[in-house]
Amino acid sequence: ACSATLLRRVLAEDSISRSQSKYYTYAASDMKKSIDYSKDIAWTEKIPSTEEYLKSLFIEHKRKYALWEIMLEKIAGLAIEKDSVSYSA
Repeated sequence: ACSATLLRRVLAEDSISRSQSKYYTYAASDMKKSIDYSKDIAWTEKIPSTEEYLKSLFIEHKRKYALWEIMLEKIAGLAIEKDSVSYSA
């Protein structure tokens, strides 16, 4: 489950880094799958929790409003405010 989670996170980051909104749906889908796979993982300093990961992603890409709108649609428990993001399973 850990490697599947990390793979989906990498795929999401790749889609986001293309900076083309047509890929944001794929990024949100990959992020949703990574969350699904990560439900039973014990988080460590080397592997951030889902919320920590989403926060770092938000800091890096918070101006990509279309991305976060799609993320909100796909990911239950995700909340976005002006300068922060939170996630509760």
